[in-house]
Amino acid sequence: MKFKKKTSDWFELFVMPIVFFIPVIIVFYIAYFSFFGSKSANDHYAEEFYEKYQKKESNDYSYNDKLLTHKLISIDRKYGVSNQSSFNKAISNVNAFLSSASKECVLTDKEDSIKHYVSCVNNVLGNNFYYTQSVDVSNNYAIHRSDCDTNTYLMMDALRNKGIKSFMVYAPGHAFLAYRNNRGELSYQETTYNNNHGQLVNFNDNFYRKTFDRSYYTPFNDDIAINVYQALISDEAKNKVDLKALFERNKDNAFLSDWYFTYKDSTNSVNENDINFISDKLKLDITSNDKRIAIVRYLMKKGEMKKAKDLYESIDKRQCDKLCFITGSQLGYKANKLMEKIFLKYDAYMKENALGGIQRSFYNGVTFLIIGVIIFIIYVYFIVRFVKCFFNKVSFMQSTSGDVQYYLHKNGELFSFVKKIKTLSRNLAKGKKKSTMLTIVDIKFKKEDLEKIDFNENNLREKDKDIISDMIDELESNFSK
Repeated sequence: MKFKKKTSDWFELFVMPIVFFIPVIIVFYIAYFSFFGSKSANDHYAEEFYEKYQKKESNDYSYNDKLLTHKLISIDRKYGVSNQSSFNKAISNVNAFLSSASKECVLTDKEDSIKHYVSCVNNVLGNNFYYTQSVDVSNNYAIHRSDCDTNTYLMMDALRNKGIKSFMVYAPGHAFLAYRNNRGELSYQETTYNNNHGQLVNFNDNFYRKTFDRSYYTPFNDDIAINVYQALISDEAKNKVDLKALFERNKDNAFLSDWYFTYKDSTNSVNENDINFISDKLKLDITSNDKRIAIVRYLMKKGEMKKAKDLYESIDKRQCDKLCFITGSQLGYKANKLMEKIFLKYDAYMKENALGGIQRSFYNGVTFLIIGVIIFIIYVYFIVRFVKCFFNKVSFMQSTSGDVQYYLHKNGELFSFVKKIKTLSRNLAKGKKKSTMLTIVDIKFKKEDLEKIDFNENNLREKDKDIISDMIDELESNFSK
């Protein structure tokens, strides 16, 4: 008699749990990436920079009031954003960059030479500063960090040193460089690409959010860049930045008006005239969340909650920051109210890493975290059952003798024995004409009770006893190996 055996083995015990744990790992990774993807990218940029591009610190601390970067570093000191040490290191690192760009990049009279020069300077920039979201220039330049607008200041100074006209261009949530090429036409450089090594701007990329307001995608000179910069650092400034004066001088600037009305909202001084102004600006400044939040919070103070909720719904949650999240909580959104404390801790942690909490990323992370926990609980449940079965020596064996099949299943000390026969009988096969296996014996017993079974009744035969004994011996010998 030939036996066919099927038992849990060590391969199943160790490999199968690992295989089924892979989906759990994937879901938790997606959750982590949703929460901290931008931080991980910044960490990678820093690691890449210090492995490949680290430069020796420069000893050139000379200040040049003709350079935009130096002016901005000086503004940081004026408003108490940086200390003297950061001021000196920032000046030194900027001077080192400008010196390297002048030495390594050559401007010729050939066609498209300016384009190649800009590309070269951007590459030098990436060798001196790695990409991390930055607000002020001093504290970031001092440790070799820079982002879109702080890159552009550096590029403008490097090009100015060669007599190339260059400009700052703002986009919603972003900034990049514009410059005059050899034909006198404007060209555009995305300075942050490839960890600050740059490439030409591709306006078809969704990264460049579309808007009708002329404050965006318009080349600006140093004066506008300086005004905008002062608004940018206003939250960090120990000495108060006069946002009202900046706004009054630049009422058409959508970016500055965002900062001004956010400030007014924080002092509970937004009035109806402000709301009319903001509403009018939103006709063109279609991407501004800050203006919408200012109106929402004004409506809340007036008790017009339905209007406030309707407007809040129109806000792009991919750009919904701390104030936006808190506003949602104050409007009564249950998820925001439930998760507010956690989000604030998340936002504080991200701010420590030069970032900030964003509602869409936060909720994506929460969603995948919950899914991951559920999958993990299910996984643990089945793994516990699997391991329990393994160590309880659950096993199964099958034996065939002619038209008769025997099945023996062991669970702990209990055996289940099933005997089936092949039949063509219409009655036995429930009207089917083709052959089928019919169960004629189904019993449960312990090994010590085998001798008590009567093998002369209930479709049992004396030879079945020998078959069962052989199958038991085979099972037990298998587990003793």
